[in-house]
Amino acid sequence: MRWAALCFAIALGAACGDAAPQGGSYTIVNDVVEDTYTGPANGYTLKATFSPAVGESKTLELVHDLSAKAATVFAFGSTHIGPAVAFAMKETNYGVTGFVGTVIVEMNFGIVVASSTYKAQTDHADSYPFGCGPPLLKLTVHSHEYASTCGGAGQIAVESFTVSEGGLFSGTFSGRLVERIKSSDLCSECEATCQPCDGTASKYADVEGTFHFVLPTKADGGGG
Repeated sequence: MRWAALCFAIALGAACGDAAPQGGSYTIVNDVVEDTYTGPANGYTLKATFSPAVGESKTLELVHDLSAKAATVFAFGSTHIGPAVAFAMKETNYGVTGFVGTVIVEMNFGIVVASSTYKAQTDHADSYPFGCGPPLLKLTVHSHEYASTCGGAGQIAVESFTVSEGGLFSGTFSGRLVERIKSSDLCSECEATCQPCDGTASKYADVEGTFHFVLPTKADGGGG
């Protein structure tokens, strides 16, 4: 879990409000989620349409089961922040057809169990709008980084919430990720105006997809 400390540090960014629920690959009857999901048992689906095209490709589609690499793509636990708990997924893909280099998909749900020091950011089933902090979605393609923290409209809808090892954490996402322009200084997760780093929104990726994660063994550690 080499990137756990990084994702937990990112998780400490501010959250930005609530939004109304939106449909997905789930049916809710009497407040009970009836799972009609047909994707990977422990993974995600993603479709992204880039404007302008990235390299020679305008569309990216991924359907990935993470079961075989759960130990390396999930960060779940209290490392550096105990007794609070955070959860995130980050997968680096190589050799994706139509794309040169790596394709990195990151879903960071931030603090899922609060403490006296850290406020919860994703702690129940709900629809969370794209905003200045977790829950957040990032997609890096051809060294271009598109993020939900840069002013695009959209949401991450958590349909099934749990903080139990082996439990199902699932839902959908949709909206616009705006390209972040990197400089010599790292852009914060919460820009003052929630705008892309170059002040424009001319390059973006429209995304939709699902996540269906089985929580791994929790990593415990110190913290405040």
